[in-house]
Amino acid sequence: MGKVKSSTITEAVVAVLIITIIFSFTGRIIINSIYGFSYRELNQNLRNQKINYRYIEDRSSHLELLDSIKNENVAVELNGNRIEIKSENNEYFIQK
Repeated sequence: MGKVKSSTITEAVVAVLIITIIFSFTGRIIINSIYGFSYRELNQNLRNQKINYRYIEDRSSHLELLDSIKNENVAVELNGNRIEIKSENNEYFIQK
């Protein structure tokens, strides 16, 4: 086993910190890539439709968002896509 240079460890720690800071400011990138919309857009759309829900921060999980929606079946339209949020047997899912 060879020794690991402390400068290599320092560089790795700095890289991880930089990546963490970048993702803390752009937390919705992952949701955008999976679902094609951000929580901010979804929250605004639900607010416009006067649907009863609890505001969700951008970096919250989609399960937390779905649990906060009181309606059994909700359909919203974002970026021209119809997004359906349904409840079946108390399990929520998003469907495009």
